Amino acid sequence: MRIFKLVLVLLICAVPAMADSVYDVSGVVTIVGNNACGGPPCVETLAFSFQVDYQPLFGGQVYIAHVLPGSTINSFGPLGPFNSLFSPEDYFAFFNSAGDEIDINGPFRDGELPTVPVPNLIDADLYGCRTNTCLVDFGFPGFTQLPALGIFRGGSLQYTATAVPEGSTSSYLLVGVGLALLGMLARRVALFQNVTQLTHDGSH
Repeated sequence: MRIFKLVLVLLICAVPAMADSVYDVSGVVTIVGNNACGGPPCVETLAFSFQVDYQPLFGGQVYIAHVLPGSTINSFGPLGPFNSLFSPEDYFAFFNSAGDEIDINGPFRDGELPTVPVPNLIDADLYGCRTNTCLVDFGFPGFTQLPALGIFRGGSLQYTATAVPEGSTSSYLLVGVGLALLGMLARRVALFQNVTQLTHDGSH
């Protein structure tokens, strides 16, 4: 009975942990630049899909976004493939191998951390150039030297963010321990039944 009660407590404790969620975020960014591509304006398109969770700070007053492994990034345009993703504050920054940067932004951008643990994206921009191609194709007058940061060439953003239940490691550990204890309980019950049966048989 004691083991059964312990198993019950462990399984109840595991339920809140298993209710935690990550967010599946996917979308497309389009940046339209200068007339420097031999015809229509230069265009860089970024398609992305990633998962993110949020770690609370200061008792949940603000949160740090944590991008989980397995992001997918596909880019089309003159800047070459974008292949890395970071989230230092209330925005997600995409980089190509040369360091050109496209951001998708929450309300606070790079001003402060998000105050809610949900991807709330409002716009996108090309933030900075570290290549001459980026500067010529997407820079504004006045940006003449590299690196050119703070360009903020605005673009369109379409995205979806969907909560996905995530079983945490601790919850699985608790469930595993609970199942092991249930197994021990079953063995004890079976042993007790066998002993009882032998005693009963021996009395006849």
